[in-house]
Amino acid sequence: MAAPKQATGTAVAVPGSTALVGTMEERIKAFDHIAANLATLRLNGWDDVPKIKAACWLSDGAGMHPATFVQNHYCMVIQGKLMVEPKWEFVLGILQSRVPGFRFEVLEEKNESAKVRMSKPPYDEGSTQTVEYTVADAKRQGLFGRGGNMWTSGNTREGCFKQAVKRCARRLAAAALMDLPVGLDGYEVGEAPAPTPAEALDDAIAKATGTTTGVTSAVDVAFEEEPAGDDTPRSQGAEPEAQPPAPEPGSERAAAPADAPKPQGRAVESAQDAYDALMVTVARARKLFTGRKFILEAPPESGKFWFVDHPTLVESGTVESVRLQIAGEIVAPSAQIDQLNRILSAECDSKERGGRP
Repeated sequence: MAAPKQATGTAVAVPGSTALVGTMEERIKAFDHIAANLATLRLNGWDDVPKIKAACWLSDGAGMHPATFVQNHYCMVIQGKLMVEPKWEFVLGILQSRVPGFRFEVLEEKNESAKVRMSKPPYDEGSTQTVEYTVADAKRQGLFGRGGNMWTSGNTREGCFKQAVKRCARRLAAAALMDLPVGLDGYEVGEAPAPTPAEALDDAIAKATGTTTGVTSAVDVAFEEEPAGDDTPRSQGAEPEAQPPAPEPGSERAAAPADAPKPQGRAVESAQDAYDALMVTVARARKLFTGRKFILEAPPESGKFWFVDHPTLVESGTVESVRLQIAGEIVAPSAQIDQLNRILSAECDSKERGGRP
């Protein structure tokens, strides 16, 4: 069927529909132009041209204008997979426009759960759906495994409601929604992947500085990968041959050396405060001393994290690595962590001043 056009070679909308129509070449040209402009707005996670082009073709399949699609869908990358998530109000709007006699009720809306009911003629048991979604459901689905979202930031009331609406809608009228992306409702996120060293460091710094990235415990720490085949950390410095082994892995705590100097000028912080301060200093040091390593997990995936920077350890009076924490519990004495932080911070200050005292 020939598509109406305003001018030869230009894709246009059909009366009564917002979708752009025309030849394949005309639509490709139109989508290129739309993508170049919409990407600058970065709406709902649609932040680059390739994503917007994908949205254009998804909207083409759903019979709507690309701008309508982008405004009403979130674009997210979860565990390396691109996810397109429709907004709950958009799902309701589609059902109201496509399902004659559609009815919607909110039965319950709490911080821990939400329950909704949807129905269509003849409104009997077979044409009515009631769905409850709870925080426990979100945890089983893996939604708490991702940092920085509504679940980890505490907005569980909104999260439960959105999921209940979308699940109920698809159970009642899947055919009316089959041209829309399923989103998280049809995807089991599962366990979050282990953070990269850079991600873990960012989380630790965010926790120490009071910003929000989903970090909730000391187990989210900065670390660099340990070289393959070496499962015990060693202090890191310019002279590897002089590096002694770390404390025996069987020991439960890394003790401070007897002659370690005590911090001067202020009271020693709690272990958590001292640890957080050290993480911020490590972030500075990583930028200033790119050839050094500061924190390692060893053995890999053991949950045991060590401070291994050789120059700092030597100045502190020990050349052994210091075990900072085990499985989220800080095990090094606060005085020792504070001492490492003061030494490394002073070195960072000197480096930033160009080596001048």
